[in-house]
Amino acid sequence: MKEQNRSIKNLPLDGGVVCFDFINTVHSRKDEVVYDYLKSYDDFLIWCIKVNLLGSSEINRLSALANGAGEDARKAFSKIIDAREILYEFFSNYSNN
Repeated sequence: MKEQNRSIKNLPLDGGVVCFDFINTVHSRKDEVVYDYLKSYDDFLIWCIKVNLLGSSEINRLSALANGAGEDARKAFSKIIDAREILYEFFSNYSNN
């Protein structure tokens, strides 16, 4: 799939478990050019809907909170990405042993 056609909405869920689907929001970490499907807090909320992690009332509440607190949403999103990368490192190291 070409980069311009990639979005959270057409991201394949092939990890089989939510934590692996979360890690896989980065396309092909081993390629020279990687593609990150999560570019914003809103992308993360769309992903949560896609994997049925949160219901619509939770998504609406988080979205409203994020819209009213831009800097806090950016900080939260940064922590979300940090958590994803920690999970990737953990499972990568585990699978290589």
